[in-house]
Amino acid sequence: MEKLDDILIKLHKNQFIFVSRGFNALSIFDDNVYDRSDLDILNPSQRLFIVEKLKIHGFKLISGNVIARGEEKFEFLKNGHIGSIPGHLIDYSNSQSILILTVLQMFSLIIRRDSLVGELSEEFFDFLSCCPVNLEKIKDICKREEYFEFFMSHYDNIREFQKKNINENLCTKKSNW
Repeated sequence: MEKLDDILIKLHKNQFIFVSRGFNALSIFDDNVYDRSDLDILNPSQRLFIVEKLKIHGFKLISGNVIARGEEKFEFLKNGHIGSIPGHLIDYSNSQSILILTVLQMFSLIIRRDSLVGELSEEFFDFLSCCPVNLEKIKDICKREEYFEFFMSHYDNIREFQKKNINENLCTKKSNW
């Protein structure tokens, strides 16, 4: 049986999936154009996409929120956590499961951690290189977060990095959702 670490490496190589080993979480590319709010949940096509990718490795959807292979589990956030502050989502999860998050949720987790260190990490830029986010939406939802000042102090640089990345690397990247 293939090891979970090897599966995560393969998933991370997929152009539509970002894996954060630091958070035991992954996120699925949404789009380069922000025409909907994806703060709380992945759309059904994104969920099906990751379920199909995991089935290849012997995982099965065992409930509406859990994909498992023995004791190894991937977890979509339960409805009770929808509307929660994105930077605190890790607090609601089973620490043994790998969370499957929206891009805004993943962004919030990474920038929350980076704000504690005081600088943007390589993982932060790797994430944005794979999964651009709606920065205006984040600016709006994180006003009361402890990382808001940190985020705003880097906002122009983040926006320019993302704009350049979309124009040069992601302009033709389209999901099939």
